[in-house]
Amino acid sequence: EKYFLYGGLSAEASSRFGKEIEGGLKLFGVSWGLFPSIQAAWVMTSESWFKPNNIVNFVKVNAGFDISGNDDLDCLASRSYFGATRILNSAGGLVLSNIGNTSLQWETTQRLTAGLDANLFNNTLNVSINYFNATTDNLLSMKKLKYVGGIDRIWSNDGSLLNHGTDFSFKYRLLNAKAVKMEIGASVAH
Repeated sequence: EKYFLYGGLSAEASSRFGKEIEGGLKLFGVSWGLFPSIQAAWVMTSESWFKPNNIVNFVKVNAGFDISGNDDLDCLASRSYFGATRILNSAGGLVLSNIGNTSLQWETTQRLTAGLDANLFNNTLNVSINYFNATTDNLLSMKKLKYVGGIDRIWSNDGSLLNHGTDFSFKYRLLNAKAVKMEIGASVAH
């Protein structure tokens, strides 16, 4: 009840991507994205050197790292296809509607987290502080094409994104009767 370790690995495939994906695991003729995670926590108040008191009742420090994948794009983005059109309200025809990008792949986010949870003042106040730092690579985006191509945009894996911040939350137990319990809380994040 002092140390906690959690590890996970998910393997995901998506029909939204093309056949020319780099990396991943090739299995059953499909490229799979591998997304690991590891989380660790230490309950400091379970240590023998911690002396119970009325001010600090529980303190847990945690840290983790995970990689996640995103396939939120048009299901036909990796395929070239034609669409129907009407010309001068009288003739029907086909026009190129999409140029397939067969090398589309998972948008991946690597996230590092660290935090602290504490119960204070005879467990009437709970405080939580967390920090995260995330880097997204192979960002799925709509790439603008030149007019001569016949279509405006295609899906591509262009760019990266850095996102970091903190969040702070607290809950205070206003009422702790046997029949009625009431808590008030708030959180703020940046």
